[in-house]
Amino acid sequence: MGSIDMATLGGLLGYVFASATTVVLILIANYVLSSIGYMRIANRRGMNNAWLVWIPVARNWTFGAVADNYDETKGIKRRFRVFLVVFSVIQTAILIAVSSYISMLMPYIIKYGLDLFTYDIANLALLIPVGFALLGVLIANAIYKTCYIVSLYKTFESTDAEKSLIFAILSAVFPFASGLLVFLSREKGYDYNDLIEEEETEEAPVQEENTVEEINFDN
Repeated sequence: MGSIDMATLGGLLGYVFASATTVVLILIANYVLSSIGYMRIANRRGMNNAWLVWIPVARNWTFGAVADNYDETKGIKRRFRVFLVVFSVIQTAILIAVSSYISMLMPYIIKYGLDLFTYDIANLALLIPVGFALLGVLIANAIYKTCYIVSLYKTFESTDAEKSLIFAILSAVFPFASGLLVFLSREKGYDYNDLIEEEETEEAPVQEENTVEEINFDN
């Protein structure tokens, strides 16, 4: 088997770097577009703390709050914002714990390699916590993704009901598209003034018309 020359290696590294840079730029663009879109939607509806959408993990509160706000206009009480924050925190906490655990094992893995598990099969027990942790991440992520897609659908339904389903499907299949779609929907749908007018209409007292009955006296 021939060795890889420097030109080939340089080209391969250049391709990997270009691909990684493209992915990072797409992630940043999606983050910025979704933040601008959600913040604008939340501000138009008079919601508090819309700026949280710019903060990792905390932004899930705004995601869910926009969907909850829409449900409340229909008399439905849901807590998407709570579920999204809780399960995103659970995922993050587990991943941090797993990273810390693996970092403790890394010196032994670097020193012994796979022999760490070959010579002493009991060492495989060291990987059991990692397996359970990753299973927990998968479960938490599945619940989070379900709540996120449903809340995203609610957001699209509140801005452009006719395209809400297709937008939600596109966001589920192509996650990078969600930010752009939310950004394009930011000026659509109801706003705070619409809610005020609706409340005033519902609370306006019904004025009864005074009718004067005419009495005819027959002679």
